[in-house]
Amino acid sequence: MSHKRGNQKHNNATVFVNFINDILNDVATAYQTGTQQKGRTCGTNKRKAANMYRRSKVGELMANIVETDKGYEIHAVLPGFTRSEINITMDGNLLTIKAMKAEDNKNKATNYSRKEYTIVNKERSFKISDKVDADGIRAKSENGILTVTLPKKVNKSNAKNINIS
Repeated sequence: MSHKRGNQKHNNATVFVNFINDILNDVATAYQTGTQQKGRTCGTNKRKAANMYRRSKVGELMANIVETDKGYEIHAVLPGFTRSEINITMDGNLLTIKAMKAEDNKNKATNYSRKEYTIVNKERSFKISDKVDADGIRAKSENGILTVTLPKKVNKSNAKNINIS
């Protein structure tokens, strides 16, 4: 049993290392492609390569999942998003939460002296158990926290008493 755990740790580490290597290779390839083009400086190409990679990703949606007697609750952190910018879909047994910000041309024109954060689009899917009543799923958003309530199906018993005559 401990042998399997060791392999699992090795596999997780290998997956992580491969993921990081892919990121570094993508940025390096974009950088090298940019430096081969005429009329551009190294610093500009580095910045463009890094920005190209950052723009291609959707931010990770952080969530806590709580099981209660009546069902499950997903608490997702979505600061800066309004209710109209959040979309929740259920396709089969896959619940997907997407938070998408529209392009803000006003902020593009702003000349920041320092910009430390950007609100990025977020998306995450959850595999939902068949124990969940899909028709009863509800959601509310308050103070940057989205709460999705997933009620458990009620087991209807087909048992009945039989009178003895």
